[in-house]
Amino acid sequence: MSVKSPGDVRIRTQAYVLLSFFLLQSALIGDPLDVWIVRKPVLQSDQNDPVTGVTFNGVVFSGNIYVAVGDSGAIRISQDGEYWASVVSGTSNRLHSVAYGGGIFAVVGEAGTILKSTNGYWWDQEKAAAKANLRDVTFFNGGFVAVGDGGTVLNSVDAESWTAKTVGTAATLYGVAGGNGVLVAVGGQSLTAPSTILTSRDAVSWEAQASGSTNLLRGVTFGNGTFVAVGNNGVILTSTDAALWTKRSSGTVQNFLNVAFGNGTFVALRIPISNRTWAIMTSSDGMTWQSEEIDIWSSQILNAVTHGSGEFVAVGQRGTLAASKDGHIWEQRSSIQGARAVAFGNGVFVGVGGTAGIQQGLNILNSTNGINWKHTNVPGVPFDIRMSAVTYGGGQFVAVGQRGAIFTSRDGLSWKRSPALPDEPFDFSASTYGQGLFVAVAAGGFIYSSPDGVNWTRQDSGTSQSFFDIVYGNGKFVVGRNSGLILTSSDSFTWNEHALPSLSPGLMNLVNSTAYGNGVFSAYVVESNQRGYFYASSDGLNWSKTQTLMNRTVLDMCFGAGHFVAVGLVGVQSKGFVMTSKDGTNWVDRPGAFQVLEGVAYGDESFIAVGGSTIIQSGMLRPTASIDRAAYSSGEFSFDVKGIVGQVYRLQRATDLSPAAWTNHSLVTNWLSTIRFVDSDFESSERRFYRMVPP
Repeated sequence: MSVKSPGDVRIRTQAYVLLSFFLLQSALIGDPLDVWIVRKPVLQSDQNDPVTGVTFNGVVFSGNIYVAVGDSGAIRISQDGEYWASVVSGTSNRLHSVAYGGGIFAVVGEAGTILKSTNGYWWDQEKAAAKANLRDVTFFNGGFVAVGDGGTVLNSVDAESWTAKTVGTAATLYGVAGGNGVLVAVGGQSLTAPSTILTSRDAVSWEAQASGSTNLLRGVTFGNGTFVAVGNNGVILTSTDAALWTKRSSGTVQNFLNVAFGNGTFVALRIPISNRTWAIMTSSDGMTWQSEEIDIWSSQILNAVTHGSGEFVAVGQRGTLAASKDGHIWEQRSSIQGARAVAFGNGVFVGVGGTAGIQQGLNILNSTNGINWKHTNVPGVPFDIRMSAVTYGGGQFVAVGQRGAIFTSRDGLSWKRSPALPDEPFDFSASTYGQGLFVAVAAGGFIYSSPDGVNWTRQDSGTSQSFFDIVYGNGKFVVGRNSGLILTSSDSFTWNEHALPSLSPGLMNLVNSTAYGNGVFSAYVVESNQRGYFYASSDGLNWSKTQTLMNRTVLDMCFGAGHFVAVGLVGVQSKGFVMTSKDGTNWVDRPGAFQVLEGVAYGDESFIAVGGSTIIQSGMLRPTASIDRAAYSSGEFSFDVKGIVGQVYRLQRATDLSPAAWTNHSLVTNWLSTIRFVDSDFESSERRFYRMVPP
């Protein structure tokens, strides 16, 4: 291969005379960026794995998915009861219970909180008819019934419009269940007053029933033609008609918390006598009970249990999840640890940002193909440190996060914490790699650079304002901050400030996402909660506004395989979105129902986007090149190849179109967007085919 002139490359080969030729370009069937597949991390099961730290109070199975609800508005979902993922509820109130019926999930909680969802992923907050704490909810005779403090009973046919009912008691109602055409609500007014049992056949008119007990009742269920109610001091009551109740011997004085029925078995949860055990009791008829003390590695109490898909699933304190096929043999399950940032390097995807739980440790997700994911816990890290960004360069990963935390890894599995920085505590927000340096930016105007991820030097940014993102490209570091300002540097030491044009003064104007590819810088500016803008620049200095987004916020973007990909949040909902652009100027939406997406990276011919406990992977992209402007002149055949700057392609030739006829000629790097090939040795062939394929 020799160069005729800049951008003009001559290929000398042994070939034949060209009488006819075809120029072939590989084409994909469908668009791989229209196909996004949900991936699930597989957590290790050893005893050092932390759990989510969120206490669950209720769980239900819809026939398709499990939904668990808990403190601080936490909602987890699972298709199989084994792998659980977080979704956004839109509230920080404690959630006590969840029910399913008529294609609707209904969740109730403190201060009259009511949530509704048709799929378990996206939730709407509804207006309750009372502000009392709601303790339980069930689906009965085509509608929902919620109960709570002060004798509160609410009815709804659609989980949106709720009506309060008068039931003649001020007792707190902790449980409600239906069976055999009768609805039963249970609770109590004090530790010495008689247990409260109310019954109704229409959820409108209620009648008090004698319980024969002074113990507070905390749960009720129906199965095998029998109601079973459980409560404080080991009390168990049963009834076949909901009117006459009989006390059964439990053999314990520990408080029961919940009860469920499935597969011919009642399962009741109680407070354990000793630490590191689950206390469970089972019965086939509600009259005779067997105690199960299950040894576990943690001392977390199980609060609620349900039955579905052939097994019992129980949830409890600090994210505890457990399952059993028969109610006797139980195993602990794990919540999926999420990621808010992702990077690719050395054949490995690495996700960071999941929070640790009851044990100290740093949660890392990694995958060699984007399909199968593993969870790694790095011990000895305070549980409240969360990583915000991860970058690959110089043969290693560097993750940065809260309180100045920095970790390094060669393989994405084994991680070491770098020495503390003198200016801690501050929170890193983003990092990048360029010119042999890692550069990380943080709140308070901090910029640090390092050649190895271990030894860091603070650089003078000239501001105390917070930075939100950083990218390297075209010989420049580009940093985004508030007030629509961009900082640039060619060496990471000296920084210059540039204002983005056409922004309204006095608004947020946060430059929170940046990317570089194909000779173009792209940035996204959050003007307000309702509006934002894409900007583009060829040099990082001069920028133009290219597109407006309404009611959406881009949280991250990257470049790969000739495409920019941006991900983010729709409004203030729990929905996410994916947009792509070939030039950083014109952006299009990609179809799909996504959770909120916070990070995206390209590697191994696909994009990976992460957020919360969501991981999605695009279809496979092959680095393609187009061939045009073919010409034959003076014994030479030439054509242009247009492709991604810096991308490597393989030039192949053939004399026919059979798969075996193609032979490799050379590896070619597109140093310019268009290069011209000249083949001068082909004059004895009837025809010749050319194509550019991935390396």
